[in-house]
Amino acid sequence: FASETKPASLGEQALGIRHIGLYAYRASFLKKYPSLAPSPLETLESLEQLRALAHGFRIKVCMIQESPLPGVDTSDDLERVRKLVRSRQG
Repeated sequence: FASETKPASLGEQALGIRHIGLYAYRASFLKKYPSLAPSPLETLESLEQLRALAHGFRIKVCMIQESPLPGVDTSDDLERVRKLVRSRQG
């Protein structure tokens, strides 16, 4: 989901991109991960996926155009999201 922003230091054409982290790992990777040394960049940025990249593992990144659905924590939330999904399906 991209939304246009106009920070003065970046000029009129700057874009902002909303980040949503969804992490899914294979069990075999999760067994290896604790033994991998943290990378300096991971420590600096506090982003655990940088450790995987520093050790040669690949990650997948997807860009979507639709706004993400809200979280579901209650039965009322679930019903609200169901209605949103139905409305997006046409």
